[in-house]
Amino acid sequence: MMQTVQLSLADGAYEAAVREALGHSCAWRIETVAVPDPTQRCVQVLDDLALARLPLPLSHPDRVVLVTSRKDPQWLAEAWDAGIVSVVSPKTP
Repeated sequence: MMQTVQLSLADGAYEAAVREALGHSCAWRIETVAVPDPTQRCVQVLDDLALARLPLPLSHPDRVVLVTSRKDPQWLAEAWDAGIVSVVSPKTP
């Protein structure tokens, strides 16, 4: 059974790079979505805008990878309170 990753990233170049990296490293079904679907059983790679579109609390925050360049402690605390523990910078290789 192939695992699914939903990508919801406003930066098209970054989204393409993530898609390519995932395609080379694993046999993932990769979906680009405007609005993430939290009812699907999949990993969701989201940016700040996509996260803001989701209803809180998140049903499966352990499946979310937040890509953000924001270093605002309040923003990061909100992400943490939502249950997100996977946060990466878009500058991370």
